[in-house]
Amino acid sequence: MIAYHYSITYQGDSSLQKDYRKNYLLAEPYIRALENGNGVFSAMLLLSMYKDRFMRSEKTGKFEYAKDATEAVFEYIRMTEFPTQVSRVGCIYGVENLEEAQRLAKEDWGSDPEEYEKLKILEVKLDPQKTVVLDQGFYNQAYDCMLDYHDEKDLQKIMELARRYFRKERSSEFIPEILSDGENKVLRVLSPV
Repeated sequence: MIAYHYSITYQGDSSLQKDYRKNYLLAEPYIRALENGNGVFSAMLLLSMYKDRFMRSEKTGKFEYAKDATEAVFEYIRMTEFPTQVSRVGCIYGVENLEEAQRLAKEDWGSDPEEYEKLKILEVKLDPQKTVVLDQGFYNQAYDCMLDYHDEKDLQKIMELARRYFRKERSSEFIPEILSDGENKVLRVLSPV
């Protein structure tokens, strides 16, 4: 299977490293909190929210705790209910075509000309046996819910979105994303525009 991946750190390697950004390392404390109960998760999330708001980067203005916590809920659901499914925090992400990769690269990095200049879009051959196409729309909804988290009802909603994601359902705003945890080979390096 061929997919397109974008990166600002690509150094010319013949394959991509899975979980390059160490998403699992960031999600693991939230996973452990979930293992100890929803109340422990909620307390940790509120503490993380406080810390992140206090220390957030002036450059990005992003609240990263929400991404890490959302990834943790998805990984917890995957580990406990869909253990044979590809892990979001231990994979390579891609999209189905070059145009989508260019659009997403511009969306993610276009506001930072210095970083955007480093950007490469990679055409990658993935092991079809270790690759799945899932609906990022569910993840996006869960992330938005995490940003507005108030109580356990929100956690239950996020968990249900994760279940729908791993059941390979499609949302009304279907956004295909390719996850692969198998061998891969970089076929071509392309510029973002």
